[in-house]
This record gives sequence, structure tokens and C-alpha cells, in this order.
Amino acid sequence: MTLRGSSFLAIWNDIEGLTPVAYDAWLTHEHMAERLGVPGFLRGRRYVAGDELPHRYFICYETQDAGVMTSPAYLERLNNPTPQTRQVMPCLTNFLRMGCRTVGSAGGQVGGALATLRFRAPVEQVERAAQGLCDALVKNTVVIACHVGTPEAAVAAAPTRERELRPAIAQEGADDHVLLVESANAVALHEHLPAVVAALQTHMPEAAEVQARTYGLSYLIEPASA
Repeated sequence: MTLRGSSFLAIWNDIEGLTPVAYDAWLTHEHMAERLGVPGFLRGRRYVAGDELPHRYFICYETQDAGVMTSPAYLERLNNPTPQTRQVMPCLTNFLRMGCRTVGSAGGQVGGALATLRFRAPVEQVERAAQGLCDALVKNTVVIACHVGTPEAAVAAAPTRERELRPAIAQEGADDHVLLVESANAVALHEHLPAVVAALQTHMPEAAEVQARTYGLSYLIEPASA
């Protein structure tokens, strides 16, 4: 299994009033390292898309379980942002943050390319079909790993100081489910997306409002103890 732990925190955003260089420096040298210092955060990955369409940036934090995302240690960080974080948070546009419980996973590698697919479907159908979908997708040579997560409402419900700093239209949580598909080839993965969507709808016939986006891996971090 590529994902560590039994849950993950997924974050999509764009930036406004902040250069990509400054954004990358904040994430690399402060923010992601701070998050990986929280007990239960097992790995962090940052991705960027090759175009300027909405949700150009994606971050995935792999966590031991969903409880980590509402733990006292994590909430303490969220409620005591650093000076640099207080400057960056208002610049995060098209922001969407979802805590997810992993209900399906297959494959054993970290890919340099990633597709995220958000979709709506009855949770019972997702939980029942997720593993079969992942097993089917990794049979294709383009896909090296894939994972399905369902949203954890408690993660979105927690009010925090960081949440107050972000633009009012920022979303904390959604009813969407998340499919993450990893590949070694970004071009091939993008071309393969229609087949991924078709597989999703075959295994989960009620899947709707599918929103797919492909990214390249730009940074990976693990806890210092690892």
C-alpha cells in the first residue's frame, strides 16, 4: 500500500497576491515540516499542475488514522499559526480541504504523477466498491497505485484560527469522495483519465459530478524520526 496509515488530508488551492516561489518556500521550509512534526502525520506530498486552471496546487498528508486530524496536537498548530502562515493563508484561493478515511488502496509505489478525482456517490456504494475499483485500475500499466477516501465530517467541523485567516469562500470539507491515481508518466496519466473515469462509473454506477485533475510531484517529506 502506497498510502501510510488509514486516512489522508487532501488540500486543493490556488494562490493570489503571493508568488509561486514564496509559496513553495513557505511550504518547503516551514509549513509542511511543521505538520510532519505532529504525532500521527506520516508523510506529506506536494503537487503542482502544469497549467493555470483552478486548483493548480494539491497537498496530501497521510495520517495514522482520522483521529489525528482532530487531535489536540494538530489543533494546537492550527490555532497558533506562525507569522509567515498568517501572511500566506489569506492568499490561498479556490481552497478546499478534506479529511478522508481510506476505504480502498492498491499498488505499492509513489508516482511522480498523480490524478485527483472528486465525485459524489452514496457512501455505502463507495465503501463496497472502492477496493475492487483500485484493484482493477492497477492492472493497467499506466497506473502504479490508487486510493479511495470518504470524507470525515469531524475534520471539517473544527473551527480554528487558520480557518479564520483563509478567504471566506474557502471550503472546509465537502460531500465528495476522493480517488487518487498514481503514475510514473504525467502525459500518459492525463491521456488515461477518461478510462479512469469510465472504471469509476462502472464500479460505482451512481458516481456523478466527477472532477479530475492531473499533477506532478514537487516535494515529499517524512517525519524526522523516519
